[in-house]
Amino acid sequence: MSPQSETGNWLLYDRECPFCRNYVALQKLRQNAGPVRLISARDLTPERQIAERMGFDLDQGMVLHFNGAYFYGGACMSKLAELSDGQGMLQRFFRAVFRSRRRALLLYPYLRAGRNLTLGLLGRKRIAGTAIVDDNTGQSEVRAAAVRAPSPKQ
Repeated sequence: MSPQSETGNWLLYDRECPFCRNYVALQKLRQNAGPVRLISARDLTPERQIAERMGFDLDQGMVLHFNGAYFYGGACMSKLAELSDGQGMLQRFFRAVFRSRRRALLLYPYLRAGRNLTLGLLGRKRIAGTAIVDDNTGQSEVRAAAVRAPSPKQ
């Protein structure tokens, strides 16, 4: 893992999803929140590996790593809305709707369902599978398997 993966700010999202791509572009994240790397969840990156090891299902939500904290799904959308400057009409709308974390968490399952339906209609495959890296060789492979939640700390 690169030190920047764990310490820098980044957003892991599905660039093939038109809704995800446009929402991220609309937020002007880099202008409003400083340096944030925008990363495709479909690429085998250290950030994807971190997210999957933490148990985040990338078919079910975006992951934002910001100032050392992780935000996923509806919480991610809420944080992105909070970081938005709200200058444009759509930005003001999304900020008003999603700045409330509770509202974002309530609405997110419907947005995700719309995303999944749209991807299916466009013939795009889901992200599905887990990126596995052999720590001895550094080689990556994708295995079709459910992402397991991290085990409880003991």
